[in-house]
Amino acid sequence: MYGDIMMSKLVLEKSKFHYEYIIKHDSTYTTAYIGMGKLYALLDNYAAAIAYLNKALQLDPYQSEPYFMKGMIYRTDYMGTGRQESWDMALSSFQTAIEQDPDNYSAYVQLGVMHDQMGDSTAVQYYNSAIDIYPESIEAWYNKGIFYQNRGEIDQAFDCYRTLHKLDSTWADPYYNEGYIHLLITEQIDSAIYFFDKATQLDPEYFQAYNNLGLAYEKQGNLEYAKRYYTKAVEINPEFKLAKQNLNRLQ
Repeated sequence: MYGDIMMSKLVLEKSKFHYEYIIKHDSTYTTAYIGMGKLYALLDNYAAAIAYLNKALQLDPYQSEPYFMKGMIYRTDYMGTGRQESWDMALSSFQTAIEQDPDNYSAYVQLGVMHDQMGDSTAVQYYNSAIDIYPESIEAWYNKGIFYQNRGEIDQAFDCYRTLHKLDSTWADPYYNEGYIHLLITEQIDSAIYFFDKATQLDPEYFQAYNNLGLAYEKQGNLEYAKRYYTKAVEINPEFKLAKQNLNRLQ
């Protein structure tokens, strides 16, 4: 527990000391090997992390957490290197994690994300499994909404975003996504303005929402309001090139 607490505070040397102390006195204590695996993953020493996680699995091959951790390491490696082998190993590790523990919520979410990125419609099944385990999961509901939105299944996407409003009425992103759908897909501009405005009320620094408010008003022919919101987006984020281009177009 002390090692875990130190790691959560990123006091890694103390954390490492306690895990090593445990392993020295009880070489069969799998939790300490998992802790060392997490620690080395934080240090980006993936080879050492995998070695410790494999040691934990040698002691007890029916654990879910080491497989999940290996999946996260392989997925991170893929994002940095693009190696297909790492992608495949990540998929395999997450799948094994849920085989060992059918209630491993996080593994279902990761599998959903990866299958979604592959264009595989089974992604939604993984999100649904995560929601079955944790019905109030904002992460799973949001990912599911994005899944439907990207495939043009608008009604299903709206259902997910409405659920998110009930789970967290202060979160701006679902309102922004609804505005995006109305602006670019259904072309219901009044509705788009409503949802983008709602997003900026909840998050006054939401520069993307201000830019899209500008786009919506420009589509309506209200160039004064369009300039106002493009300007607001640039004021919040001077590096936001899209808003700068939109504003320059109207100058």
